[in-house]
Amino acid sequence: MKGIDHAPVHRGLGIADAGVAIRHDRSVPCIDLRHHVRDTVGTAAGYELIDGAVREVLNSASNASGQPLQHYCSLPVFTSSNPHPDGAQMIESEGGPPYCYSGRGAAFNDLNGHEADESGTYLRGWRFVHVVYNGQYETTAAKRPATAGGWPLKYNRSSPIVWRPVSPYLKIGSPLTANY
Repeated sequence: MKGIDHAPVHRGLGIADAGVAIRHDRSVPCIDLRHHVRDTVGTAAGYELIDGAVREVLNSASNASGQPLQHYCSLPVFTSSNPHPDGAQMIESEGGPPYCYSGRGAAFNDLNGHEADESGTYLRGWRFVHVVYNGQYETTAAKRPATAGGWPLKYNRSSPIVWRPVSPYLKIGSPLTANY
């Protein structure tokens, strides 16, 4: 940790002026990361990300809106789900699992929690934006297979497609962000 100089800061508030506790060794305490899930981003409950979004149920294959996903996937998505919860087109099975899907509704893992069309443009309307509560945090939602663990991070091709937090390190079905 870097030591903090107690000299006054003249260009605005310094750490000492902002009310941050400085330890006896002149270091500043950091956030305790032991309680954070390794592939989850989010904000604490009470600080909602957006008002116009569908709040999905964690680990559910159903959509809160009652409508199937419209997000378009250009990459193949492997899963143990059969039939697909959003009616996506199966492109390969070989007796499965895993089953392989692609196209509309196959999976969804956009960093902004926003569904996109074939051209990669975000769909208009609040029903195409998804969030989920993960513990005490509201985070952008993804409807995807589970991660397999390890590094580099991979997804588990034999897990079901359900609502989970976005995995910011994986391309599942399509690029991580679309166009506005």
